[in-house]
Amino acid sequence: DVSTRTVCKWCDSGKLPHVKIPGSSDRRIRIDDALDFLLKNKIIRNENELLNEIYTESSCLLITKYPELSSLFVESLIDLFEVVTVDNTFDAGHNMSKYKYVVVVVDISLYGTEHCISILNYCNNNRIKLFIIIEQELYDVNKLNNDGFKNFLYKPLDREKIVSKFRYL
Repeated sequence: DVSTRTVCKWCDSGKLPHVKIPGSSDRRIRIDDALDFLLKNKIIRNENELLNEIYTESSCLLITKYPELSSLFVESLIDLFEVVTVDNTFDAGHNMSKYKYVVVVVDISLYGTEHCISILNYCNNNRIKLFIIIEQELYDVNKLNNDGFKNFLYKPLDREKIVSKFRYL
């Protein structure tokens, strides 16, 4: 077991990468950074020792390059989901094949419809709910519906919009 104070010291000393939540003393640590740290410092022997406890059926995978969007999702869903963020579709595919998620969220404007279709297919085959973030005026929602996309989050996003979509998943 490790105390919260010890983890804070690791973060403050730069040993453990993290993001401070604006307006709070809370910190967010990416799962991959935590695992790398734990393995490197021989706190765990292998990642399988920990992964089944970390990735549960209350996990959300967010695919975005924007740290502010990641922070908004983490803050909005803190009582509902553990939010894991990746910044590219390759890492998303790797994570989705390795861990179980309840929901995946992707910003379609960053990655394009063609990359998102492969994510959509994986989600449909594994009973994972997929939401895509779009700017409504830039995309034809009917065409996206025809491509198989059914769940949309419209920009600009705020906490209330996010929580209302995810509350009953």
